[in-house]
Amino acid sequence: GKNSAVQIVEKVCGTYKLNADVLKRILLRGSVHNKKVAILSVAGAFRKGKSFLLSNIVRYLECKNGEGNDWMDPNAAITGFTWRRDTEAVTEGILMWPEPFLAKDEQGEEYAILLLDTEGAFGLKSSFGESATIFSLAALLSSVLVYNIMQDVQEDSLNHLQFFAKYGSFVLDEDNINAPFQSLLFLIRDWQNSDEFGFEGGRKLLDHKFKDASSDPCQQTLRNDIKRSFAEIKCALLPSPGGKICRGSEGKITVDDMSQDFKEELGDLVPRVFNTLMRPKKVGGKAIIGAEFLSLFESYAKIFASGLMPEPKGIFDAIAEVTHQSALN
Repeated sequence: GKNSAVQIVEKVCGTYKLNADVLKRILLRGSVHNKKVAILSVAGAFRKGKSFLLSNIVRYLECKNGEGNDWMDPNAAITGFTWRRDTEAVTEGILMWPEPFLAKDEQGEEYAILLLDTEGAFGLKSSFGESATIFSLAALLSSVLVYNIMQDVQEDSLNHLQFFAKYGSFVLDEDNINAPFQSLLFLIRDWQNSDEFGFEGGRKLLDHKFKDASSDPCQQTLRNDIKRSFAEIKCALLPSPGGKICRGSEGKITVDDMSQDFKEELGDLVPRVFNTLMRPKKVGGKAIIGAEFLSLFESYAKIFASGLMPEPKGIFDAIAEVTHQSALN
């Protein structure tokens, strides 16, 4: 792990600023600027293992790109995205892995994979509006948005998601008939029941969570909003990585320190994400290349920074109002 993630969106005097130079260095290099790009970002609550997950993903992609053989080698160190367990959030804003990874689609065409890590939404220091900005930006930019949640999909996770999805869709043209966002993966960490790990258990959980809630129109509207917002929604359940990881700090942790259950499930999950969910980023139904992704990022960041966006609190109230109205009708 020679590299470390670089900050591309940072908080400056209360607003988020795009670090365009850093972004250009990554996106305008030869291997990316005229290739299609696929973007995976991880979002979710403060200090719940997002950067840890991304560090494992980086190791997988490095091995896949010929820099090593077995990505789950017991001695492999888990480094990359800085992750630690204390109350200081490591990431403020959005971080990007500086090396794009190359992959091939079914037709054999090469595309570049980019990884994003977001500030722990709902961190101790982030206001609702800041969380909304970061989460929405991540959703708008991703091919796959991994929503990292502990233990279970709670109603408040769904409320937040509905809100961010609505907030993000303000940026898009209203006549967008397609779902504004691509793939959403609910990733549930520290799931208790070992019979249910993986995508199959996740599918059952989602079916259960999204089952007809017609007895409660507010809940039904919430679920419909989320389903309409993403072209594809999946869920996977992971065990706890074990005490050593949960206590550990960077630099001392290897694959061997993970619980056996977690090793097996992670070893299955990560390749499946890249083989089945990961696709180039599309805008208006058309896959975009690195140079286009750069201008997309710049234009979104400008909207969020300009103050032209409706106030998040206002949107939240508006959504609540709409949800309430449709419940009354």
